[in-house]
Amino acid sequence: TAGATTLKYPSTWQQITEPGTQFAAADISNGYSFGSRISVRQAGKDELAPAPITGQQPDEAAQLRTAANNWILQQQQAVVGYRSLSLFPTTVGNKQAITVEDAYLLDSSLGGGSGLPALMHGQDTIVLSGDNFSILSFATEASKWDDTKDVRANILSGWQVP
Repeated sequence: TAGATTLKYPSTWQQITEPGTQFAAADISNGYSFGSRISVRQAGKDELAPAPITGQQPDEAAQLRTAANNWILQQQQAVVGYRSLSLFPTTVGNKQAITVEDAYLLDSSLGGGSGLPALMHGQDTIVLSGDNFSILSFATEASKWDDTKDVRANILSGWQVP
C-alpha cells in the first residue's frame, strides 16, 4: 500500500528504494540488478496535463493522452536510451487509463563498474486520480518480457487507485 493506492505483486518480490517513487518492489531471486521491478509514483495534473490556454478542461481521455505524451518527453530526458514503443488505452478498476510500452537501458545497481547495461522492456500505466496522475511502472529484461505476461496482468488487475 502506497498512500491510498493498493498494489498486489508476487510474494517472492521484495520492497526496494527507488528515487522519486511512493513504492517500489523487485524480483531479487535472480539478482537485484536486472530483475523484474515495479514502482508507483504520483505526478501533479498540472505537471503532466496542464489546462489549455482556452481554460476549458479537456475530457479525461484527452487528459490521459496529454499526460502520456508529456511522460514520454520526461522519460526521454531522464532515462538513458529511452524509447516509447506503443501507447494504448486500458482501465484500472473502473477508471480510464493509458499505457506506454517502452524500452531503455539500465545500469547495474550493484555497481560492478565494467558490466554492460541491460535492455529493459517496460510499461507505464497512467491513471487520473483527483488532482494527480498515478503511474504504475513495470519493467523487466527485454529477453524476459514474454515470460512476464501473466505477472504484468496480475499486477495491473490488482492495482487499486482511489
